[in-house]
Amino acid sequence: MGRGDVASESGSGSGSAGAPEAWGEGLERGEVPRGKASAAKFAYAWFGASVAVGAAVGRGVVRGGEGHVGFWSAATLWAALLWAAHAAGGRAMPEGMLQRLVQRRAVAEFATRTMSVVHSTAASVWAGEVLLGAAQPDLFSWPLSAGWSPMVRRALEVSVAYMSVDLGMSVRQAWVGRAEAGAGRLRVAEDIVHHVVTIVAQAWALGHACYGAFVALLLLTEITTPILNARWFLSQAQAGPAQLMAVSVALMVGFLLFRCANYVFMAYLVVARWNELGEPVGTAMLVITSLLMGTLNFYWMGLMVRRAREMTRDTSRAITH
Repeated sequence: MGRGDVASESGSGSGSAGAPEAWGEGLERGEVPRGKASAAKFAYAWFGASVAVGAAVGRGVVRGGEGHVGFWSAATLWAALLWAAHAAGGRAMPEGMLQRLVQRRAVAEFATRTMSVVHSTAASVWAGEVLLGAAQPDLFSWPLSAGWSPMVRRALEVSVAYMSVDLGMSVRQAWVGRAEAGAGRLRVAEDIVHHVVTIVAQAWALGHACYGAFVALLLLTEITTPILNARWFLSQAQAGPAQLMAVSVALMVGFLLFRCANYVFMAYLVVARWNELGEPVGTAMLVITSLLMGTLNFYWMGLMVRRAREMTRDTSRAITH
């Protein structure tokens, strides 16, 4: 799910885990701008701070007792975080990196990706809390109804609010970039579809207080989103090829395990636990979410593999010639 579940690295204007097809973006650059070292340090520090805030948000939701957050309260907090990231980032980042982002009209994307790191880190904490707290000796016999709790309700309230705010940013990007053609518009469209499906599925589960195990597996896909956004931050800071390649490899491995394999397992649960499914709308939510989101993520994985193969061929040709 989420942007993390998944906007493109090359810039949909949103911070999602979107189509991560820009494997190797920046690896081929020959020129190194002045202030590169300070920009890379800033990218590491900013990313680390975002992860720390996300972990704090996640633990805060876990320890919330029987209370709830509320959609509008959570949406207001996410909007405030978006504004704060935009303002603080513009003042703190090295001048060369800021100028580069301004030239690429990517300052707003910097803020949305910061928000994405916070949300995806918190979502990973929530998923771990449910999966580790409710784990069964045989996970394949885990009932779909297991795992619902006040904590899951709060997590969904915060997550739906985030996805709604982020969807607004995606729609804004679609409007601002409406004159664009080709891959850029396709990436924004993919991102909007991803967000709409996730919001509908989460809102339905929230309204019916059910399928806690399925919700936890959906939140678990967010674990790859910090890696995706770390890749983007380092790319904008024009970090070295070794750093970018290491993060890219980690992204591919994480995507394969926590997205592709996870969605296959979710589809298995739907089929194996078909007799546990309730009324038709709930069944439709589970089927559509596992099939559509699984298809999107396998498609994005294919783009990464294709890009990796192209880079390997280019590197081989450069060595032989």
